[in-house]
Amino acid sequence: MKKIRIIYAFSLLIVVGSCESFLDVEPKNLIDPDRFYNTEADGVAALAGVYQHLMSPECLGRDMERFFNFNHDLTSPTRILGAGRTDVAFRWDQNNELIRALWRTLYQAINDANVLIYRMTNSPLPEGIRKEIIAEGIFLRSLIYYYMVVMFKDVPFIVEPTINAETFFKNSTMARTPSDVLLNSLIDDLTKVENDLPANMRPDYKARATRWALKSLKLKIYSWQKNHAGVISTASDIINNSPHKLLANYADIFKPDNEFNDEMIFQLDYVSNQISTNRHTTHTPRPQDERVGSPLPLWFDGAGGYTIYKSVVSSFDPNDLRREVNIMDALDNGVRLNFAYIRKMLRPEDPRGNGGLNLHLIRLSDIYLELAEAENELNGPTTLALNSINVIRERAGLLPHSGLNKDELRQAIRDERVWELIGEGLIRNTDLKRWGIVREAIEQRRILEEATPATRPGLIATLNQKLNNLTPGKEWLPIPIQEIILNENLTQNEGYF
Repeated sequence: MKKIRIIYAFSLLIVVGSCESFLDVEPKNLIDPDRFYNTEADGVAALAGVYQHLMSPECLGRDMERFFNFNHDLTSPTRILGAGRTDVAFRWDQNNELIRALWRTLYQAINDANVLIYRMTNSPLPEGIRKEIIAEGIFLRSLIYYYMVVMFKDVPFIVEPTINAETFFKNSTMARTPSDVLLNSLIDDLTKVENDLPANMRPDYKARATRWALKSLKLKIYSWQKNHAGVISTASDIINNSPHKLLANYADIFKPDNEFNDEMIFQLDYVSNQISTNRHTTHTPRPQDERVGSPLPLWFDGAGGYTIYKSVVSSFDPNDLRREVNIMDALDNGVRLNFAYIRKMLRPEDPRGNGGLNLHLIRLSDIYLELAEAENELNGPTTLALNSINVIRERAGLLPHSGLNKDELRQAIRDERVWELIGEGLIRNTDLKRWGIVREAIEQRRILEEATPATRPGLIATLNQKLNNLTPGKEWLPIPIQEIILNENLTQNEGYF
């Protein structure tokens, strides 16, 4: 009971900004169960509240993304961080306060989505409006549960709003649902409402989910389940029938003035001085890391949170047009930097800690590569599989693949996902988990890094830390011990005590 009271209290603490963004719509108080939505604005305001939870620092605005991106084989902080940084190198346990804050924020968002769906279902609004807002609520709830499965594996699957004593007790004492059961339920939920969302981006609130964002989430769930036929069917639908198209120039995807381009399917929209983020600051170089005997740009004032391992940099083909967009390892005057950074994640024009770098969760090139992978796994290196990867390589200025066997094409697709998607969304950690190679990939990175010239010793040290901390079960986050104390039906993941 205490846990739900905490959830309710935090649902009230929503900060409202200016009127220039979807998230600046004032979120509605989600506690009173008896007032149903009488206007479309009521429903949109409730949706804004769910988006705000997702974009908060405790969630995708900072901590959740760090749990994903500090713990794989492509990137590292520029230095070994102290014991206080429990989001780095699998350095977490069941007492971790960041994980508990993340857990609570995600369930706050889920409860708000559940109340939204409940109220809109019983609203007197026209059917079309009701269905669209319900579908978006189901999409957001499903998105949260998908990422919870990727992080925690089995979690309580709560779909009823906490609005009375009965639902209060039921939700606060729920056991963990097996992830395969939960994901199948998400597929069912999404399939029922997929045609209720608009096919095209809304001109007023461009960041809101569309039909194709929902179908892309279904694809991601199929991919996690290794349902290759589901991926092939859904990816083909998105590629052939959606308004989304690959941009001709890879660099154009990431231009700050082109955020809502044809390739982007779903992203979270941050705006400097309004709904801001410090994500760009985490990616930005620290000046003390780059004393290279040359004047540094004034915007080198970041945290050095993400540097790319040198062996990853050297894996790029010299002719790959994506290298310049993805890699910054030298100043404009040619002076080499000590570390390499993800250039497309840098926003020199944004103030420190107050940026507008959007979080790209799904874009069309990812869908092509998912299609190539699923087709290869199900049917081998067919024309469809090869064409789906080669359209991405062609844009990058690379020669097409041909004559590969199934194993060779599998590795080629995995490599292509690095060069195409590095630094984006929550992709790499998710990929390694669904492939079942988290430890193997980090061990291979250490071998490659030790053989790469000019490697910074600290980067090999962080790889060793990752391997030392990655004991069996630690690729999954622990269920917060405080939640287990409050709900005796919760169990802990293996590898934690």
